[in-house]
Amino acid sequence: MNWKKKVKENNLIREHINILNGLIGLPPRQLDVLAVLMDIDQNWKPKTATDYKNILSTDTRKSIMEKTMINKNNLSKYLSDIKKRNLIIATEQGGYEVIPSIFPTLYTDKNGNEVAEINFILEIEEDSSMI
Repeated sequence: MNWKKKVKENNLIREHINILNGLIGLPPRQLDVLAVLMDIDQNWKPKTATDYKNILSTDTRKSIMEKTMINKNNLSKYLSDIKKRNLIIATEQGGYEVIPSIFPTLYTDKNGNEVAEINFILEIEEDSSMI
């Protein structure tokens, strides 16, 4: 089965994680936080030669609170849960980033359109309780 949906470029990450959320199972506000984190992670660029990615920095947290209208205490809880689900990982430099595998992979289709494709493989196991 194939489904196709047109999305705005600036809304791609949010649409992508909405689809994945059937597997991830985040509540709506945590999904909002993850979407902002992914956007920050994807657009991060070092300011100096010694700069390293840390999407959980104080500045990033302030930005998330402004964009999502979530208070500091709730944000800490949400980030903790997102980290427990291994959606955010520590880097070798001591910072944090969103796991690369959760980002949409973009390519150009045969018609020249930029697309992101999601494939699910469901491995079926024998249900021993039915025997």
